[in-house]
Amino acid sequence: MITPIVKSYVNSYKDLPVTTYQIQNKFRNEARAKSGIMRGREFRMKDLYSFHGSQEEFAAYYEQVKHVYVEIFEELGIGESTYVTLASGGDFTKRFSHEFQTLCDA
Repeated sequence: MITPIVKSYVNSYKDLPVTTYQIQNKFRNEARAKSGIMRGREFRMKDLYSFHGSQEEFAAYYEQVKHVYVEIFEELGIGESTYVTLASGGDFTKRFSHEFQTLCDA
């Protein structure tokens, strides 16, 4: 959904970078825990999308944003129990991406 919207507003590399996000409820119906991780059937997820003029620009931005998320979890008091983990890039990339996973009593 995001890419077509951005495409309608970005006409040149001069319009880049562009960053947008969405927060929505996600629904999954997994019969079992995947990779040892329990996931609720419904959960809230924030997706961040960014568009850049070069791979180098994107890589620098990615690291900057990852660091900001770590700082947010520290500020919330859950930094010590939150881990940056490798995740499949899914449909977006053949490379890996990252997820932030927080340990809980469950």
